[in-house]
Amino acid sequence: MPATTIGRVRVRANAEDALAVRMRGEAALRALDLEPHGMPPQAILCIRALADPMPGAIDVRSSHASRATSWERAARIAIGDALRRAVRPALGFVPAAADAVLFADRAELLACAARDACRGALDAWWWMHLVRGMSFEAVIREWLRAPDYVAAAYALLAERGEALAFVRQLAAEDAIALATRVLDAHGHDALARIVSEAHAQPSPPRMATLARVLASPNVPPPAALTTEQQLFVAVIERVRSPHALPSARALEPILDAIAVPPRAHESRVQAAASPEVGSHDAATPRAFDDAPAAHRVDAPRAQESHREDVRDAPLASQPPVRALDDSRSEPSIDARELATPQDLAPTTSVREHEHASTLDTHDVASVTEVARLDDPAPHPLLSSTTALPPDANDAVEATIDTAADDDEPLAPPALPTLLAHAIDSPHAGVFFLLNIALALELYDPYAADAPELNLWDFLACTARALVPAIEDDDVWPLLARLAGREPHDELPPLDDELLARVRETLALFLDVDDPAAFLIRRYGRITLTPAHLDVAFALAAHPIEIRMAGLDRNPGWIPAAGLHVAFHFD
Repeated sequence: MPATTIGRVRVRANAEDALAVRMRGEAALRALDLEPHGMPPQAILCIRALADPMPGAIDVRSSHASRATSWERAARIAIGDALRRAVRPALGFVPAAADAVLFADRAELLACAARDACRGALDAWWWMHLVRGMSFEAVIREWLRAPDYVAAAYALLAERGEALAFVRQLAAEDAIALATRVLDAHGHDALARIVSEAHAQPSPPRMATLARVLASPNVPPPAALTTEQQLFVAVIERVRSPHALPSARALEPILDAIAVPPRAHESRVQAAASPEVGSHDAATPRAFDDAPAAHRVDAPRAQESHREDVRDAPLASQPPVRALDDSRSEPSIDARELATPQDLAPTTSVREHEHASTLDTHDVASVTEVARLDDPAPHPLLSSTTALPPDANDAVEATIDTAADDDEPLAPPALPTLLAHAIDSPHAGVFFLLNIALALELYDPYAADAPELNLWDFLACTARALVPAIEDDDVWPLLARLAGREPHDELPPLDDELLARVRETLALFLDVDDPAAFLIRRYGRITLTPAHLDVAFALAAHPIEIRMAGLDRNPGWIPAAGLHVAFHFD
């Protein structure tokens, strides 16, 4: 049952013991499931006020009263009505009269909170309940509580050209804390420790080198940011891209080489005599630590932080459902804050307000001038007093931005960031093939022989070869959208040997006549949000063979997909 948070309840009862009435009312409400029909798995619904849908139906006279099933049904209908009229802040203006707002998932909530914090617009009624405080610092605390969603939230900001304004406001401690929590949340514990240790040591060259080594080869961060901010951007871009992060083992010799900064006068002489900061003979480190399986996400470890309240209040596994209320009337039961814990993709039944307008994605300036560390012109971060010693230069080779304008927006991530989307498909079982890909370790981010196919193109090519009818299904354009291409674009070729391995694996897992069709032809509802892909199936119709084979287990975070993937059975 999803989590539901009620901010305040007003109860009118003919009783003298107010404390007893309160305890009985809390117990009665706690036992109820208030999720409305059609609520997407990851949606967060925030309701300003909910009047009692059936006054007198909850018995608060005795602690042994029966479950208020009739009131529960009425409340779910009322919340369902609020869901259908809820406005999406991510899509545009929210009218003052709106009494319910909806977020596709927690990543969308975090992105909207960051956007409004940068605009000084955190005074909306829903932020009073969803963000503990009305300041930029309060928003950062929410980001720190949800490291699994930080990369997707950042990607949403980048899509709209708003990431740079947000990152520029990050304090050094916040940027490092976010980077380390994101690394921890995605299984890069050793790398997170290196980042923390580098920040703790007063060595600017060490931090600058670490930021450049971690920087994505495709999207270098702009030089207008501080070193800590560049490091945060580099970590986010790496986590959201299919390129593996450098391992802790690969970084150690680089950072050890600059652990003791050169004397100031030697640095000035070196910078003046030779602006080169790299070597053409340098070999880029390629060693990688043993990485966790791509589908496993370790729980983020608690880290020491200057924000005690963040450490003491970890995020629940599901976003909360809240009900909120600003009305001054006194209904028998008034839920003041009802927000739902699921990340949603807007279904066709969810109507946006007639005045809500979709935000246009800003054009993002592409980076056209890049330079290697061995270019003659030194990078702005390498001042005359912080030149790298020769041994460090020989160990590092990276791509960095040399001409980033102060007003240039941060480029969007390599993988597409998608707004909420939901479809019904008779071939929803195609996503079970993700577990086949993981079992074959095809998309392990640390594998040396990963296939050239995009993960979603692998699913499309494999499914089309096994079940050709999938091309006529609504899931086909969704797979194309996930892969960042148009549905009519020609698919890249699928290696015959790889297809044979998939067939053999399916035959080993499923002892049926046609394992591929048996697995793929499963009816389900697919919900896509910025951070999640959820597929819901009917439990009564789910074959025991798939359950016994373990092909319906939750893949969790998949680095090659940039999404959390989960299967639900109702």
